[in-house]
Amino acid sequence: MSTIIIIPYRRRESHLAYFIKHSAPLLKKHMDNMKVVVVEQVDGKPFNRGKLLNVVFKEYRNECKYI
Repeated sequence: MSTIIIIPYRRRESHLAYFIKHSAPLLKKHMDNMKVVVVEQVDGKPFNRGKLLNVVFKEYRNECKYI
């Protein structure tokens, strides 16, 4: 896999559903070797987008060329 797209998510089901239905297929069409990773934070804590991005980066940094 050469590209990973990270989606930090927080309780917006309609936004995620729209992305999965409309945007993800379009991205997949133009970027065949791609993976979309949706990362969600545990409820009850303030949303920390940077921390979520770092978690995914550390998990996939050796498996892809672009994040």
